[in-house]
Amino acid sequence: MRKLVEDAHLLDEFIQEQPTYSSDFKALVIKLLDQQQNVEQVATLTNVPIRTRYQWLSDWNQFKKKP
Repeated sequence: MRKLVEDAHLLDEFIQEQPTYSSDFKALVIKLLDQQQNVEQVATLTNVPIRTRYQWLSDWNQFKKKP
């Protein structure tokens, strides 16, 4: 059963108005990058600039290398 998201067009505005991105949101974006393997599609879904997404991915990869 599929649920409809009311006023879905407002989600982009909500995301853009956030002063900072939470760790949970960053993790979700990285997970989307891993699952979708499509940077442009993730850009469309999240409204996060490409440079920022690559920085988060780099930060994650560096974090995982630390003991």
